[in-house]
Amino acid sequence: MKVFAVLVLAVAAAGCTQAQYESEPVAVQTAKGPVTCQLYGHNQVVWDEAILRPDSMTDDEANQVCVQEGQRRLAAY
Repeated sequence: MKVFAVLVLAVAAAGCTQAQYESEPVAVQTAKGPVTCQLYGHNQVVWDEAILRPDSMTDDEANQVCVQEGQRRLAAY
């Protein structure tokens, strides 16, 4: 646990934030409606998340759409 805490502090001290890697928001069309995704870099899909979603979709569903879009873009890259 101490190693993890030290690692987190080291990353924070280095000024590494997710904002550095943000793309412009990306709209992904789904059967339930458009999902607006915030993607993070070409090779980083773990942070990809939905910032807007249809009311008929859960947060988890929308986030999964964004992760899949990030993976699709990574494969095309």
